[in-house]
Amino acid sequence: MSDGLMMHRCRIVWDSLCAIIIPFILWSVTLVLGILLVWLAGRAGTDIFNGNTAKFSLAYYTISVSLTAMLTCMICCRLVGHARTMQRYLGEEYAAPYFSVIVLLVESVLPLTLIGIVFLVLFGVGSQQMLEFSHVYTLMMCVSPQMLILRVAQGNAWQRDTMTRRSPSAMRFSAGYIELM
Repeated sequence: MSDGLMMHRCRIVWDSLCAIIIPFILWSVTLVLGILLVWLAGRAGTDIFNGNTAKFSLAYYTISVSLTAMLTCMICCRLVGHARTMQRYLGEEYAAPYFSVIVLLVESVLPLTLIGIVFLVLFGVGSQQMLEFSHVYTLMMCVSPQMLILRVAQGNAWQRDTMTRRSPSAMRFSAGYIELM
């Protein structure tokens, strides 16, 4: 579900369906592998950390974390690229909102990606700490999309017309501000 939301955000940020073709294929593969993993894990006497189920688990988490990392990189690159364009043409003050740490963290769901990579490495080497990170990873899978949804609901998130929208200017006179549209 969170990957689907991230694909939607990536499509909004890039304003192109072509940008999400490969992520959509990876998302479809994770959907199929996830169903197979649930089926394998639900059989009697199956240990999710050993045998064929562990191989399916590793494949599922590898593709899922790779998809999240890919979408995170795509969103971050677009936001930073837009910020640099704004900085070059309009100055530092107009680019500041796009360089904000909060914007990059929330819009790209970066904490989920970083925790996912750590979890994947620990799972791949068979470390016992993987169990602790699985809880953190699951928590981040729930919290990160909610933070993004909150930004969208507040109207602070990137929108389709962010690149083309004219923002109102404020001119300062001695008596105060006058808003120009």
